[in-house]
Amino acid sequence: MPEITACGALGYICLKQGDYPLSLEYLEAALKSATTHDNAFHLPLYQLYRAELDLLHGNYDEALDRAEDAFDLAEINQQHIALSEFHVLLAKMHAEQQDWETAVEIMNHGIDMHLLYSRLPFAADAMLSLAHIHAARGEPHAAAPTLDKALRLFQHMHMAVHIGAARQLQMALGALT
Repeated sequence: MPEITACGALGYICLKQGDYPLSLEYLEAALKSATTHDNAFHLPLYQLYRAELDLLHGNYDEALDRAEDAFDLAEINQQHIALSEFHVLLAKMHAEQQDWETAVEIMNHGIDMHLLYSRLPFAADAMLSLAHIHAARGEPHAAAPTLDKALRLFQHMHMAVHIGAARQLQMALGALT
């Protein structure tokens, strides 16, 4: 069953690097393997990443259905990472619909959940997403401190790809102010 974890991890990495076709390939393999081996532990998290791909491709309803299924399974198995990531994805969905207040509220809840369970990489990634939401709202003053926190966590954990993404947003915010 290591292939489930490897494919899921590679799917996540490709998603964060913007290689969506390769991410889809890896996540589908991870989901198939998890289903075949009846491994419910990995299923919710990989379903959430697959739902994020659906959202990025404009398939809002499919993303929501997939996310809700993942949430139900994560809740049954008390998988805190998946439950927290559900909130992060749900916030992104609200941001996609330009429901900014709800997006910020839900994203903050997801961040708090990640921090509660000491999931710093996930919390930092969610902070970066929150900074993007603030920037999309035209609020660079709100995005900057959130982005600074995320960047400090990424640097502490030596997460080079995420540091690059945070620095890109930092430059864009600098142009707005």
